[in-house]
Amino acid sequence: MELVEDEARVKDALLHLTLKFTDASYFEEEWRKVGARVRITALVPEHISGKRVNES
Repeated sequence: MELVEDEARVKDALLHLTLKFTDASYFEEEWRKVGARVRITALVPEHISGKRVNES
């Protein structure tokens, strides 16, 4: 896990999540109130594996 420092990336992720449940006006109001205190972490995989499929 790593902390997301880029404010634009944090705001974009929260906006997409908020729009699933309410509208953009609610998001903008809440962002003005608590945006500076929001922290988001990103899951960064160290290794990805899987079964190789031969689709021919």
